[in-house]
Amino acid sequence: MHYLYRITKTGSGLSKNIHLISCNFFCFPLNLLGKPLLSGVSIFQEEIFFVTGKGGVGKSSVAAAIAHKIAKTSNDVKLVDLDQYFRNMFEQDKQIDFSVEEWTGMKCLSEYVDHLVKLRGLGKLFFDNPVMSKLLNIAPGLFELAILGKLSSKQREHGPPLSYDKLILDSYATGHSLSMLKAPFVMAESITRGPMHVQSQGIISVLQSEAFQPVVVVTPELMAVEESIELATEIERLLGKKSLFVINRIYKEFADLPDLENPWEKFLYQKKNELDKVRELLEAKSYQYLESPLVTNAETSLDLLEKMGAQWKIS
Repeated sequence: MHYLYRITKTGSGLSKNIHLISCNFFCFPLNLLGKPLLSGVSIFQEEIFFVTGKGGVGKSSVAAAIAHKIAKTSNDVKLVDLDQYFRNMFEQDKQIDFSVEEWTGMKCLSEYVDHLVKLRGLGKLFFDNPVMSKLLNIAPGLFELAILGKLSSKQREHGPPLSYDKLILDSYATGHSLSMLKAPFVMAESITRGPMHVQSQGIISVLQSEAFQPVVVVTPELMAVEESIELATEIERLLGKKSLFVINRIYKEFADLPDLENPWEKFLYQKKNELDKVRELLEAKSYQYLESPLVTNAETSLDLLEKMGAQWKIS
């Protein structure tokens, strides 16, 4: 029997390879908690997970928790970092179950040019030109489009080879992530024929397919969640699918009968009430969600990841 904790993403089956793109760790490890609400269901059936959230909510930790947990039943996990955050993060953890890559928009674009002209290094030489570099930096959405192009290259069978069964993108914060998702739509509308139009339409098809799942990370604060629902609504308008929410950094020590004269118990009581309102709001909007408690006792990065998914049942 499979259990999903405090409501989860439905689906079935796990694959052997996972890629994780970028994680910016915060100091609080996570465990996914809650009573089992659904049985006989598996999670993370999709191939690509697009993780976003407002700055400071711990979205990168959530993305890492997803990858590490699924990697227990998989053979090849890649962590691809968009912000060079993991360059030194895992040097002491020789037993981590994923490898680390770094992606940038420029690098993805350069690799794509190399692939097209079949001459390695030409793309870098071309884009290192100061004039071309300036032009690219003012081209709206081109780097974001290059990242999405690489992200979806397996499904489209176009571009440099990228092999995976699961790919987790720890994307930018909310506004930048939304701009990234809009990039292929803008390009396809602006250029109505030719290869650029065809490839933009191909990226859109992947984003709108069952292979792609947006994930929105929030903290249990009602106003912030309301703003994130606006983001999820816009994503649904673009892609025709609902986001999976993760409520992050939940305090675990809730008193059933709090002493409201005690400042700590009063604080926890207020947090519990706000969490309940967040749950009710997400459920009223028919959003599925995971919960992650605030934990502060991880000794290493690997220990952090292990604690993050300790109570997360995946099969």
